[in-house]
Amino acid sequence: MPDGGARPLRTVPRVGASILLVSVVVAVFAACTTSTVTPPPPGFDRYADLPAPIRAIAQRLEATGGSPLTIALDRGVVSHVAGRLPVPATALAADPPDQAKALLSDVRDLFPGTDPDLDLRPVDTRAGPGGLTTVVLQRLAGTVPVLGSEVRVTLDGAGTALAVTAALPPSAPPPPVPLLPPAQAQQAAVAAVAADPEAPAGASAPVPGEPTQVVFDAGLFEEDAPPEPPRPAWQVPVTTSEPPRAQQVIVDADTGEVLASLDDLTDLADRIVRDAGQSGDLTAIERFRTVFTGGRAVPGQHPDAEATAVHDHLGTIMTFFADRFGRDGITGRGDPVVAVVHFSTTARGAHYSRTQQRVILQDGYVTLDIVAHEYTHGVVAETADLAATGSPAALNESIADVFAELVENDGQWVIAEDLAPPAVKRGPIRSLRDPSAFGHPTQASEYIRDDDPTARAAGPQAESYRAHRNNGIMNYAAYLLATGGTHVRSGIVVPGGIGPRKLGELWYQTLLSSSRSTKLRAWAANAVATCRFLATGTIPSREGMQHRDCGLANAAFHAVGLSAPDTDLDGWVDGNDNCPTAFNPDQAPCDAAATTTTAPLTTETTTETTTEPTATETTTEPTTTEPATPTTTEPATPGVQISTGRHNFAQQDVDCTFSPAPRLVGDPGSFTLVWQPDGTITGTLRASGSGSGPVACSGGTAVRTWRVEFTGGFSGRVVGGRLADTIGTISGHSDIVLSNCADTAGRQFECPTHGPAGFTHEIHLQGSYDVTTGGGSGTYSFPAADLPTSGEWYVE
Repeated sequence: MPDGGARPLRTVPRVGASILLVSVVVAVFAACTTSTVTPPPPGFDRYADLPAPIRAIAQRLEATGGSPLTIALDRGVVSHVAGRLPVPATALAADPPDQAKALLSDVRDLFPGTDPDLDLRPVDTRAGPGGLTTVVLQRLAGTVPVLGSEVRVTLDGAGTALAVTAALPPSAPPPPVPLLPPAQAQQAAVAAVAADPEAPAGASAPVPGEPTQVVFDAGLFEEDAPPEPPRPAWQVPVTTSEPPRAQQVIVDADTGEVLASLDDLTDLADRIVRDAGQSGDLTAIERFRTVFTGGRAVPGQHPDAEATAVHDHLGTIMTFFADRFGRDGITGRGDPVVAVVHFSTTARGAHYSRTQQRVILQDGYVTLDIVAHEYTHGVVAETADLAATGSPAALNESIADVFAELVENDGQWVIAEDLAPPAVKRGPIRSLRDPSAFGHPTQASEYIRDDDPTARAAGPQAESYRAHRNNGIMNYAAYLLATGGTHVRSGIVVPGGIGPRKLGELWYQTLLSSSRSTKLRAWAANAVATCRFLATGTIPSREGMQHRDCGLANAAFHAVGLSAPDTDLDGWVDGNDNCPTAFNPDQAPCDAAATTTTAPLTTETTTETTTEPTATETTTEPTTTEPATPTTTEPATPGVQISTGRHNFAQQDVDCTFSPAPRLVGDPGSFTLVWQPDGTITGTLRASGSGSGPVACSGGTAVRTWRVEFTGGFSGRVVGGRLADTIGTISGHSDIVLSNCADTAGRQFECPTHGPAGFTHEIHLQGSYDVTTGGGSGTYSFPAADLPTSGEWYVE
């Protein structure tokens, strides 16, 4: 960091600071604060489009639970419902699995084709944040599991379910009676794996494992799947040693047709690194020599550069998940994390083995984002355990890409950009910023189905082919949600981003309540509902999630075709919003909508007020109606609090990389907060900064010197001593000078002009500001394409 007496950037809000300062476009601000609101449509019914039995249950649950519900359907069956779903009183004293069963029985009409009392078997109970518990129930056909079909119920410990995520067949599958003997199923599975067109000459013969009976419903795994009856099947594990492969092959138990082939190696605590010496033998992983354990190299083993890099990367990744989400290792239970380097000369780069819980790496595939991608596959396997086929497989790949970028945190939003020999491929291989740059889908209408000619041409690798392309849809939604922007194809605008930290929190919490067959659309619905739980504090938010963040999530999902519009950005899509043009996240009556979300909390706050000639200490009492004493002031009494301190900024460019970072340090500035008679506040921000350093761009390198000044206003209210629901417009003035420009070969050239000195631009801010202590931190962004796009700020 440059000099100037600045402290290191604090990107984590102060303990308990869960309310964020958010700047959005002026049009949204006007829609949210105007006193004129649009009344709800006549006869408004947010459940009008649902089938009558589901509609009736939704209305009953809203009346008894006291909150509107979000309900998503898949093939006529509820795939996600979020809100407050009361557990029947007769089950309140029961354990969580029995509470979940009682609730599902009470709302059985949500799931036609499934009898919760007979067809659902509790298989797992998981503790979550804030005292939440998730119960996982497997769907059965008789006594045989329906592959990937389950229900997850999230309970709050106080007699209420917050969410139900389900992947269920639309009709009851009969208990299977297989005609095909297990040995013939093994033969079909082996033949399918042996037909891999990418297998090298002399490849080892596939080895089948013991088949198990399942029911396979292809519609559980595909977006907008056509009706198709479930089929009895054998699930056959198959492995090969050269090249290393581990598949779960699904074979029709009547005809012998191969229905699907699921990778057990998902492509692209203590830290243990083992060196395979190019063995490629999956069965020998535990016998490979250990070169790192207990945080240090094993004496006498002399780990090479790749083993050392992987060990260091694992430390970075494990710290990220622990600090951000409280997760201890891949399993979350503190189990050792094991990575294998130099695995094979014929392996496909990088893998995560679900059955062996190991990160497996070929030579050259040891970059931070690749290791983080594979590590995240492990986290997914331990939580939602997304199926390795169809839409869930694409979602799995996207989640791994998103967290790889969040861990790497380089602002580039591309995957494997550092790949180089000896890796087989060169990077980058995917882009979250624009998936279409690699020919990958950017919207739901471009989803690649299993009958696509390019997928069929991939043969046994068709599922992997589709997963690593269809992930572009959710990758792009994640990028737009984090940064804001305009969709490259649909032209839909996401008016602002929530930043990488909030994106990570939202994605992780959504993962915890997702199920094995969660599809892209179901993830979108679950993410917005999870966002609302975070915004209200029902799920504790470390990053201070706001309702407007949920609206931006809707906007991002709408841009990629996974959600309907949310005009007022309040987290409710227009068709389910009683007043879609007024910011009303609690769905209050429209004439009260603009006043906002929750009543101000009673809080003691030390302020500096201008109601007296000199500053005095005052304690706010929102509920008092008596005249204020000299030391007590109502929030409704106008006054001013001024906070001066150092405002620090760190800056990144879209196509340029500064070194070293951060690049911009601010000078002391100030916040001015003014109490309004209605208990809200208005405020102004003044800050400035400057910086200089090397810049690496696509055309060469330069030195940039930058001076910028910020000023602007915002408004909101105080909840719990912190600014809440604040919005505003911050403008900036900058002077930029480029010098010492050189091309990629090092040859000097005349620096391009950067436009007239003194750019003026709008700046979007988000972060937390504690009224009690006068400190805060967060991020800022510029929408202008020719200026740095994002950075971080804090106030001492």
